[in-house]
Amino acid sequence: MALRGIVSVIRNRDFACLWIGQIVSNLGDEVAMFGIFAIILYLWHGTSTDIMYFLIAISLPVLILGPVAGVFVDRWNRKKIMIAADIIRAALAFLLAFANTLLLMVVLIFGISVVSRFFYPARNAVIPTIVGNEELVEANSLSQMTYIIGTLLGPAIGTGMVMLFDYTSVFIFDAATYLFSALMISLMVYSGDAHKDKGSRTSGFSEFRKGLAYIRRHSGVKFITFFFAGVMIIFGGLNIAYSIYVRDALHLGIAGFAVLEILFGAGSIIGTLLAGIIAGRMRELVMVFAGLLGMGASLFVLGLFPALTVVYPAVIFAGGCAMMVNVPTNAILQRIVTDKYRGRVFGVIGAVMQAFTILSFMLFGVVLSIFDVVSTVFFLGVGLLVVSIFSLILVNKIERLVYASPENGVS
Repeated sequence: MALRGIVSVIRNRDFACLWIGQIVSNLGDEVAMFGIFAIILYLWHGTSTDIMYFLIAISLPVLILGPVAGVFVDRWNRKKIMIAADIIRAALAFLLAFANTLLLMVVLIFGISVVSRFFYPARNAVIPTIVGNEELVEANSLSQMTYIIGTLLGPAIGTGMVMLFDYTSVFIFDAATYLFSALMISLMVYSGDAHKDKGSRTSGFSEFRKGLAYIRRHSGVKFITFFFAGVMIIFGGLNIAYSIYVRDALHLGIAGFAVLEILFGAGSIIGTLLAGIIAGRMRELVMVFAGLLGMGASLFVLGLFPALTVVYPAVIFAGGCAMMVNVPTNAILQRIVTDKYRGRVFGVIGAVMQAFTILSFMLFGVVLSIFDVVSTVFFLGVGLLVVSIFSLILVNKIERLVYASPENGVS
């Protein structure tokens, strides 16, 4: 059933156009992301603080603009939002090729992240409109695969481009992939109609408040939002610790860093396919918490045994578990949130997540100044293991909370 559902979703013209465009675009993002990390870590010999600035530049727009962007996503034509966002991001990515300082790079990355705050809620809100409710898990599984393909191929392509050409070539490639994505979205039959009451004069802030009221009164959305906000305290700064771990604990260069990224992508593909196949056979929240348990175990092992013979399989396993978390979580949210509020809800959730992520960045700045990076990764794993085990023990109560109907009065 699940495999037939995946085939059915791919045959959907609108989803296929969106999906193919995102495969290429996310591949470009991963190539550019790898290039940025390579520049900071190896060309500029950057510190954890330098990486923190870069990650905050990505995260801060989600916190500031996420909820506001969600309002406009629900009011504007979602198809046009995605096309315009891709074109603007293409221009900014091209300018990255000329960034020769960390400050300039951070400013341009901040700009790309600002524009992305409109693209991603629009895309997430469109998916349940163009596929059937019974195919949401399969659609989200394929949607997550766009990131995974980028994670798998991006480092290899990025490494090749850096070695054959130079660091700036990765940004020109990224710009071209954004333009391709815009073209594919323009081929969608889906009109992108917005939910707009033509007779209403309510302000965007007023509609934003309605979105907050929806989250506040919907126990399921509220739980998912704050549960994963708490998880982000543990996970938020992982990119900082992991980058330093690869360079300083494993003593790997650019090629070694790329190999680990490729292995994570390979594991993610396995996890995404598995999530799609077992959809309907395993309870969604059990899948989520089991995935968190596996990720915690992987970090525990990385901290306990910082040797490549152990790190390689642990990274593959972590990639698979990450998708076992992401795919069903998105499907749950898309199912329990009405279409009228999806843009705002995804925007607000993104803002909350990023607030805790930025807090985690700051926390990691303190932690990494006290503990070595190997110990930090180890304790991250312990923390995530504790959270996931308790969640699995309480999963029946959590399910009743998540799938409860929202209270009356949200309209």
